[in-house]
Amino acid sequence: MEIALLGSSGIRVSRVGLGCGFRNQTDLNLMEAAIRRAIDRGVTLLDCSNFYGKTPDTPYGGASELALGRAIAGCRDDVVITSKVGCPIGPGPNDLGGSRMHIMREIDRSLRRLQTDHVDIYIIHWRDPDTALEETVSAMLDVIRQGKARAWGMSTFSAWESCKALMIAERLGGPRPAMVMHPYNLFDRTPELEVLPFCRQEQVGFFAYSPLAVGLLTGFYRPGRPPPPGSVMAAPRRRAEYDQTFRGRAIQVLAAVERVAAARACAPAHVALNWVRSNPDVSVTLMGVDTPDQVDANLNALSWSLSDEERRELHEVSRSLDSLAG
Repeated sequence: MEIALLGSSGIRVSRVGLGCGFRNQTDLNLMEAAIRRAIDRGVTLLDCSNFYGKTPDTPYGGASELALGRAIAGCRDDVVITSKVGCPIGPGPNDLGGSRMHIMREIDRSLRRLQTDHVDIYIIHWRDPDTALEETVSAMLDVIRQGKARAWGMSTFSAWESCKALMIAERLGGPRPAMVMHPYNLFDRTPELEVLPFCRQEQVGFFAYSPLAVGLLTGFYRPGRPPPPGSVMAAPRRRAEYDQTFRGRAIQVLAAVERVAAARACAPAHVALNWVRSNPDVSVTLMGVDTPDQVDANLNALSWSLSDEERRELHEVSRSLDSLAG
């Protein structure tokens, strides 16, 4: 397993990480088994959130942290775990956001579910427009000062917001963010415009999530056909995204991915994953899975690398910096 350094933080992690979102999984035992499989195969970066893992017993999330806590028992010091805060985790008015009140409450709840005294990286899940950024950053630094996290980061912040947060952290005498994370794939290369240059300039790690564009780059979904019943994209909140994506150049991108896959006798998902991993600015490529078998399928895909010619073909067909889904 390749190892990546997260910017100037000194933290070293596997270049492939496990995203513990478990969108289509409600069985806690299978979640735990998938995490264990990833660890057994050399994955050391395990990315979680208090919002992940919705089951009948945890309708607002939390099951993923429970599964992760069980899976890392006995090997806690061998892995780097993250959790996130900010997304709604209950019906109350303070059950979301970037306020000090919410952050301080939720880190303790996350640690109880994870059965550990600290997370390695605590991440703001989204930029809360109703809370001053200084309030959010100050609270994150206090989580670190209290020993409940070793580092911090940001998810889906714009480049200017990430830069401002970094400057606030430095002014307050705290550590700089270790990483930022954004969706990055052949359908959405937006981070190349500003976020990746920011990461290079400021030596901040970059986590690429959704490398398969929520499954749209796997070949499972077909242009001109509705999403299969019960699939992620069949959900009402996803259908508009699905219909907007499979038009114009996005169809050409998928066709190019499938051409490369056919030539290599592999699945289209393998090609899409390898394209994300081939970018040296990407510290960690996060794979999303629901079962141990899917862990194996994703990791087996990364046993080879794209050729220069294949990368050029995929670059040319997808080179717009704007999201093809928008």
